[in-house]
Amino acid sequence: MTRQCFWDCAFCCVDAEYYKSQNASIQKNLGELSFEQKIEIVSQLDKDSYRVDFSGGELLLDPKNLEVIEYASRKIGKEHIGLSISGIYVDENMARKISNIATDVELSIDFPPDQSYAYRPVGYHKCAIQAAKLLRESGLQVGIQTVLTSANSSKSVLKNLLEIFVENNIDQWSLLRYFPVGRGLEYKDELVLTYDQHVNIVDFVKKISKKTCMKVDFQYVLPNHSKSTNICRCVKNSIGILPNGLAIACFWALDKQMMVASDRFILGQLPDEGLENILTNKKSQYWLNGSHVCTILDDLGR
Repeated sequence: MTRQCFWDCAFCCVDAEYYKSQNASIQKNLGELSFEQKIEIVSQLDKDSYRVDFSGGELLLDPKNLEVIEYASRKIGKEHIGLSISGIYVDENMARKISNIATDVELSIDFPPDQSYAYRPVGYHKCAIQAAKLLRESGLQVGIQTVLTSANSSKSVLKNLLEIFVENNIDQWSLLRYFPVGRGLEYKDELVLTYDQHVNIVDFVKKISKKTCMKVDFQYVLPNHSKSTNICRCVKNSIGILPNGLAIACFWALDKQMMVASDRFILGQLPDEGLENILTNKKSQYWLNGSHVCTILDDLGR
């Protein structure tokens, strides 16, 4: 929805633009859709056909984004709305407001909040876990995403994270493969894990989580679990919409300037072309017909 962000994470997958205050966030034009254009896209959604996950950047940096989400909630129902946020600006009042317009919220925590992590700003994880508590108390389903890298995949770190999430009644822990996209391209040599390392991580987390009530979800591109597959979900399951309205088949297919990695991922331009037209055009049919193996790393020149 936006590249504007309160944080300046070193490996940001969307190359977010850093702003210190909410007022500053609306003073600079990043070529993003206007409020009216965002509303127009939401107006094209059908209640029985779509689930929308709003993300950034930081959604709450610009209060107008919340108005768009409120409209989407009225249009398709809050049960079809999810938010991905960092936790900044979440107090009791904001948590209640979000609970009125969405069903679930995801935050990212890659390292124990009381320890420093080189790829996230100071205070990032503490902010996230504090917000998670407030959001959980407001009745929202709260999920935590952890991007697996060589810097946070030791058994001690993973065990510590699980304990923290169980202690804070987090509903779901999602483990994601690190794709070196956006600014993360700069760290591909030091952070990307091997296939065998991913297998060991999945096996270890499955083992330790059995002793808890924590629901653990492994990203489908990770190996050695029930959802594992290298067949991509482009268009069949989801599409991405960038802050400039470009509809793309895969939201990971971005280079470090947040440009689309290959033309084959570009589906169309919203709101002008219309969502239903985009989902039935020739570009979308390419992804809908046949099984495509995930080639994001190849498309990005790795």
